[in-house]
Amino acid sequence: MAPISGHEEQEVGLSIGAAALQTGHTPVTLRHWERLGLIDPPPRRGGRRRYPPSVATRIALIDIARAAGFRLAEIRELLADRDPRRTAGERWRALAARKRAQLAEAAAAIQAMHTLLTHLSRCRCASLEECAARLSRRSVAGSDRSRIVLKALEAQKQRKPPDLP
Repeated sequence: MAPISGHEEQEVGLSIGAAALQTGHTPVTLRHWERLGLIDPPPRRGGRRRYPPSVATRIALIDIARAAGFRLAEIRELLADRDPRRTAGERWRALAARKRAQLAEAAAAIQAMHTLLTHLSRCRCASLEECAARLSRRSVAGSDRSRIVLKALEAQKQRKPPDLP
């Protein structure tokens, strides 16, 4: 489906299907973004949405933010900041600083999991309980996540089997 000619576009706007096709998204996605406040609800003609051509630019901005790893709520925050004293760069920097901190935490967690998996793949224990006991004494099991798993294994080991009728 080809985009509507420039004159018709200005007159009646883009249908949701045409806007979706032009931007590489589905109509369902555009409706969802409308509900979240990422794109403005367009005027309706004959009960149908008619998006202005500028919606493609707004959607491109959403796509860029998503590619940078921002969640839809963060993108909404970026787009809702209409303080004329703040430049686009200032708005991006504020969100980017938070996102970089989140990525650093995620990278550290991934590295800890990688280290733990390396140790687990070298396991020569006779039982999982023995493995858990050995790992609990090593620094590799020092993360909060490992401690939680190890405590759960220990608690399970100490439980009595349920009474059966």
